[in-house]
Amino acid sequence: MSTTPNRWTKASVYPDMWVDPDDDPRNTDGRSPDGEAETQLEFIRDYRSTLRMKCEGLESLRG
Repeated sequence: MSTTPNRWTKASVYPDMWVDPDDDPRNTDGRSPDGEAETQLEFIRDYRSTLRMKCEGLESLRG
């Protein structure tokens, strides 16, 4: 029996990340939002995107 766990992430470049930076749709190529409101909106968009990405492929437990 192997003690190495199966990978649960899509990442192949960095083992501690769950998606490779080149494939991350949240990557803004270093551009920062202008102002507090835009920063907050970007954070919320990225948070929602992260949740969608992590839930991809999950199946419902309901029968």
